[in-house]
Amino acid sequence: MRTSFHPARVALAFALFGGVPSVRAADEKTADRTAAVETVDVNTIDPERFAAIATRLNPGEEIDIDGHLEEAAWRRANANGNFIQREPELGRPSSQITEFKILYDEKNIYFGVWAYDTEPEKILATEMKRDSGLRKGDQIKISIDTFHDKRNAFYFSTNPLAALKDANSTENGRVINYDWNAVWKNRTSRDGKGWYVEIAIPFSQLRFAGGPGEVIWGLNVCRILLRRNEDSYWVPFPREWSPSGFARMSGAGKLLGLAGLKPRQRRGARPTSSTTRPASPASRPRPCGEGRSGRHCAATTSPPRPAPAQE
Repeated sequence: MRTSFHPARVALAFALFGGVPSVRAADEKTADRTAAVETVDVNTIDPERFAAIATRLNPGEEIDIDGHLEEAAWRRANANGNFIQREPELGRPSSQITEFKILYDEKNIYFGVWAYDTEPEKILATEMKRDSGLRKGDQIKISIDTFHDKRNAFYFSTNPLAALKDANSTENGRVINYDWNAVWKNRTSRDGKGWYVEIAIPFSQLRFAGGPGEVIWGLNVCRILLRRNEDSYWVPFPREWSPSGFARMSGAGKLLGLAGLKPRQRRGARPTSSTTRPASPASRPRPCGEGRSGRHCAATTSPPRPAPAQE
């Protein structure tokens, strides 16, 4: 169990609020947090101003996917946060602090998420089946546009029980294939300050353009806090886009820092018999993870972990 909280790093200069830092104590009261920042006009923001930077692992470094986020690489990676609500208070800061970091090596891209919670006893999760809707609890959802064409995306989501949900979308979120299943690793942990996600997605499961130089991907990250019916986003979008706006990569931010990637043949994917179909109001992904049920997955949670040391 943790006995103290280490403040988060300052967000990138690309973050909104004119550079307002994300460094706050995780046990800060919700009223103090939301009152400190004015409401953001989500209709006028420029998604291109949001940029996360992926950090490459040093030769010989490895990430153990156990949900603990203990490796030194996580401590030196760039932190991103300042999530904004879509519901219930459009444009307001999220009631709880969420931060994420991104690492990569020759084989995988890694996502680490710190979902802090001032009421950790109220963290909710009940679903474990593969591709279940995850409507009955808290959730983290990640969407990546690997060609940065602002039309196509892969998305991955999980809950505090480390359930696995994935899909891909085309035509700027209009067509969503829930039957697409990648082979990826995910573990979570929780303690008195919140819950934590550690994900490894093999590059072999993704399509992208490689090359010796740097490539840019599109990115957005979302958090569901069920007890408040709250969904918040790293890059917020207009309410009239509906919950499926998360799949509209024209409104996503940028992921920088990826270089020297080599496309690999996709292996190990689960075969599917269904075809891609247009997203309907019933089948579209709702805020950060509502959707359809599917296959069972044996993903499990990990025990609580100590907080990473602050540099």
